[in-house]
Amino acid sequence: MDRRSSSVWSYFTIKDNINAKCDICHKDYSYKSTLTNLKKHLSSRHFIFLKQEQSLNETQPRIDTSNIDDPPTITHSVNSSFTSLQSINSVPGTSQQTLLTDPAPSNLNVFSEIRTGQSQMQSENNLKAHKRKQLSIASYIPKKMTVNMKKEIDQSLLKLITKDYQPFKIVEDKGFKDFVKMLNPNYTLPNRHSISKEYIPASYEKCMNEMKALVLKEAEYVCLTTDCWTSRNNESFMAITIHFVDSNFLLKSVLISCSPFNESHTSINLSEQIKKSIEEWNLEGKIELAVSDNASNIKNALSLLQLKHLGCLAHTLNLVVQSALTLENDLIDKVKTIVTYFRKSTVANNKLRTYQINNGINEPKKLLQDVQTRWNATYYMSNRFIELEDSIRGTMGLLDKAPQSLNSDEWSLIKELCIVLRPFEEATKAVSGESYMTASIVIVLAQGLLNTCKKILTMEFNKRTHIIIKKLIDNMENRDVWKNVDKSKTLCRCTFLDPRFKNIPFSNNPSLSETTKNDVTEKISNIIYLERSNQTNYGEDQDQPQYISVDTTSNALSIWDTIDTSVAKLTPSGTSKSRAIIEVQRYLEDVAPSLTKLCVTRWSESHKALRKYYENFLLIVEALEYLKVNGNKDTSLKATCHLNSVTTSQFIVCLRIIAKYSATIEPITNSLQGINCDLFSANKHIKDLIKYISDDRANNEEMFLILMKDINMYLNELGITLMTPRVSSKQTLRNNPPSSGPEDYYRKSIYIPYLDSLITSLNERFPEDNSKYEIISVHPKYLKQTKKEEFIIQLQNLKSFYGEFIENIEEEGLVWYNMWKEKNDDNMDFLKLLDEVTFLPSIKKCILIAATLPSTTCSVERSFSSLKRLKTWLRSTVTENRLNGLALMNIYKTFVQAQKSNIIDEAIKLFAMEPRRMQFLFNDQ
Repeated sequence: MDRRSSSVWSYFTIKDNINAKCDICHKDYSYKSTLTNLKKHLSSRHFIFLKQEQSLNETQPRIDTSNIDDPPTITHSVNSSFTSLQSINSVPGTSQQTLLTDPAPSNLNVFSEIRTGQSQMQSENNLKAHKRKQLSIASYIPKKMTVNMKKEIDQSLLKLITKDYQPFKIVEDKGFKDFVKMLNPNYTLPNRHSISKEYIPASYEKCMNEMKALVLKEAEYVCLTTDCWTSRNNESFMAITIHFVDSNFLLKSVLISCSPFNESHTSINLSEQIKKSIEEWNLEGKIELAVSDNASNIKNALSLLQLKHLGCLAHTLNLVVQSALTLENDLIDKVKTIVTYFRKSTVANNKLRTYQINNGINEPKKLLQDVQTRWNATYYMSNRFIELEDSIRGTMGLLDKAPQSLNSDEWSLIKELCIVLRPFEEATKAVSGESYMTASIVIVLAQGLLNTCKKILTMEFNKRTHIIIKKLIDNMENRDVWKNVDKSKTLCRCTFLDPRFKNIPFSNNPSLSETTKNDVTEKISNIIYLERSNQTNYGEDQDQPQYISVDTTSNALSIWDTIDTSVAKLTPSGTSKSRAIIEVQRYLEDVAPSLTKLCVTRWSESHKALRKYYENFLLIVEALEYLKVNGNKDTSLKATCHLNSVTTSQFIVCLRIIAKYSATIEPITNSLQGINCDLFSANKHIKDLIKYISDDRANNEEMFLILMKDINMYLNELGITLMTPRVSSKQTLRNNPPSSGPEDYYRKSIYIPYLDSLITSLNERFPEDNSKYEIISVHPKYLKQTKKEEFIIQLQNLKSFYGEFIENIEEEGLVWYNMWKEKNDDNMDFLKLLDEVTFLPSIKKCILIAATLPSTTCSVERSFSSLKRLKTWLRSTVTENRLNGLALMNIYKTFVQAQKSNIIDEAIKLFAMEPRRMQFLFNDQ
């Protein structure tokens, strides 16, 4: 039993009967018979002065914590003194022991008050319940608060203050005290002075020592980031953070300094502050790169420390955007004025909120104000302003002293600015991540932003918007950080070594791609050389086994020949450079796993998405497990939900079945969407596909066993047991056929019904009567493969289907059949066959029908896609006729390019025929 009661044990952990380890500095100290040595250590080393206090449990209220949520019912009034042990012992050991006549503890007053309002029936039921079990003396003896329990509660209290930013004074609030007392009456809250002078400093020092130990053990090389900040009280601070990858290949970030910096921000002063932190954390020679803004003072400070500098891309993005937005300061100031008015005026804010509620918005939103020091704040303000356009316009009309509103051109301009700024906001968020590597996406983002701005420049926007876009492009192309981003070897290496990109970002610059590849190869070659050298040195120092000497020059057989031959085959051959070249080449040829977005409106893509998901299922689960642990709050929650839903027996079985048959349907789906689709062959393939699936249905036991091999492999890899869903007595909404085990259950409840549904759907959509497709049989390619009797039947079917339109098809068809039976050229296109049917009008009609008969509605679907794409970019700024014309030009691009000059002339004539509203200075009159 743990009998420690001194508060000293809140800071120490016992190792043995003589020594205890300090929880703050992790050093061992002797305590033997007294605790004086431990108290001296706390006061001298950690400045924690413990007062002359009672033991941890001496002043605690004596309440039974084992049944705190439902204490025994007391049937009489409660006095202020404890029940004596004599009175308890005087009660006979029978069922009458529950009806105590001795006074109960005063601390139970609160429970007696709670029970007072309950009904008499509940009291009687409780009495009956207590009569069933005889209470022991231990029920009235309070449990002591152990040291370890108090430590855990103290740590939770510190987290409440440090992580949730609660004030120290919260421990003195009456409501909080009552809340803690109800949770654990044996715990005494420390006062705010103890928290600020003892607990927080001790926790800080403990965290500092743990982080230093982590950096010393895991950080072989680090990257350093630093920045300065000034508070509203004009207090200056400087923060320094290091980033490294630990032995488990996890990204770690440690704040090594965040202290007031009241000196002048000169290069020398900044370098001294950084150097001080580097020496304190023993980081000399470990810093590979230092990242900061592009101010000259910090760049010079890092140069004085001989640290390689890299400019912060997020700072550069912010400067690029802010510089371009100065062209529209008047418009942005106007928006700021309106936002400020609504945020400061209670009447205006209430009317804006009421207007939103009256228009069906359940959760009204507030306007956001622009903050100069916050990145993307202008975009967030403008985007929310556009989002509440109707509410703002409607509310400002009801206000007497409202500021001047925006006109229609200004509203249109602010909308276009949001479209222009959205890519920069997305890039800033991507490059500001902390839980993943960001250096590898710098070049990708720089190229993407520049190309996006150039693409937006070709859109129909306001002239003022085009000026801003040109300014953004000029800022990006002329800034040194942006202009030289692909000249940084570090960034090129990072991008090249990212499996998502490899050498793709350098595809437009072959020389840069080859240079980066050679640079990475040289680095890998050096690593291989060092590993070989270390292995050689290590082997020389070890005790070598004494093998029996064998004369290899003679013809005598050796017992070591087998192992020597095997070792020679396994030993890497070639130089370090050649091995590095091979490794880099394999890396480039290795295709990174990718997933296809599951889109229900894209038929072929949905089949491909399911197949890709199944092929990469284990990698997906591994990625979800990583995000569950290392992602932020939202990402971790989403990853956990998805992981729980996909790691079940039922999901894996369904995924394997659907992936198999989606892969069989995918090729014919792609074929049917082609322009030159062979309908006759496609229809024949579908019939073969139905027969293939029907055979699987007939042999479902054998086929399902084959599928179960793959399913069991996945289940074993993930540590999942194949189980059937829970079955209750009545299942009205679930298929629960009788089964002999989990495999038999899934075969009957999932596999067989799925095949039946698939076969039925294919037969309904592709019936046996395919007379509409038999018109393809007039092509010589299929005509030669058909017997004359079968061809006559096909001609009769065509005549019955198309009627009098091809009334003489039987006689002409036989002539056509005999004519092509003797020819060898049967690979002609349908349209080229028209030259051969001058004297066969019915056959000509059949060929025209076959040439224009579509197999799917993909062509009209593509027109909708083009129209949607144009409508998204141009919004409502064009008329319906013009929008339709643009859509047709987008669909028939090849025709437009071929007739470009004629189309331009026609457009000029139409434009000239329209009445002009422009007033000319001179008239020919």
